[in-house]
Amino acid sequence: MTFSATVVRVLLASPGDTSADRVKAREVIAMWNAEHAERLELVLVPVGWETDAVPEWGSHPQEALNRQLVDGCDLIVGVFWARLGSATPSAPSGTAEEIKRCADSGKPVLLYFCRRDVALDQVDPDQLIALRAFEADIREQVLFDSYGDDAEFSAKLRRGLTKVVNDQFLMGDRDDLAEEPEASATARPARGTRLTSPPVPKQQPRLAARLESHGRSRRLVLSNSGTVEMTGVDVEVPAEASSFHLVTNELPIDILRPGERVALLASLVMGGGVSIFDVTVSGSTPDGERASFPSKISI
Repeated sequence: MTFSATVVRVLLASPGDTSADRVKAREVIAMWNAEHAERLELVLVPVGWETDAVPEWGSHPQEALNRQLVDGCDLIVGVFWARLGSATPSAPSGTAEEIKRCADSGKPVLLYFCRRDVALDQVDPDQLIALRAFEADIREQVLFDSYGDDAEFSAKLRRGLTKVVNDQFLMGDRDDLAEEPEASATARPARGTRLTSPPVPKQQPRLAARLESHGRSRRLVLSNSGTVEMTGVDVEVPAEASSFHLVTNELPIDILRPGERVALLASLVMGGGVSIFDVTVSGSTPDGERASFPSKISI
């Protein structure tokens, strides 16, 4: 059965390392439409360079994408993981340019940072540094969110889409999304207000260590899998692990941000000592409290 509907074009903006998240975002949008579209007479249409851009000659690729996709969208979903993306003539990356262009034109922005672990051999250090600099630069002017797995991303994106639709695109007596019963016309921000899903309510410090093999060498990889920056990060190896040694002068680590990893060279001495033990990774939270986290290591 056909029905008339308002079409809201949702631009998916992200660097190349988030292809799986882009697929998941399309699935979330499809599920949202299945539940709400007919009742609300409103359809969300995902838009992305991989499905909607066409070849064009005579201008920078990002300029072409801006004309073809960015300027015609109504809402943008931005996702970052371990890369910021390739620079453009006017921005540190194409994704960053698309987000700023939409924000500057008053369109809603849903911005998410993935905190999943990433394989050490897949990390471009320069890209990760650029991404963290971008995150720090926008922290005072943008409300963004983070997630650790597909289920958390789906739930947060679904909630973000629901809130933006309710606040920005519904009219009259259709303003009745079940997931936002408290929303009302009097509480609705003016069109063009930047909106995002709220951050994780409770800030969680969490550090971990894992031993990785790279050919004949071993590395103890420290990771911040929590939601807050940790400073003065250090490692304590128990005395009974006498065959395990860290070969580094990097400790303590000044700062380890959420999602970041640091690899420390380790050496093994044959004979003596236990083969399974706990190393303790510790660090200070933003409020100055010291927190410690044991990690099981097997050599």
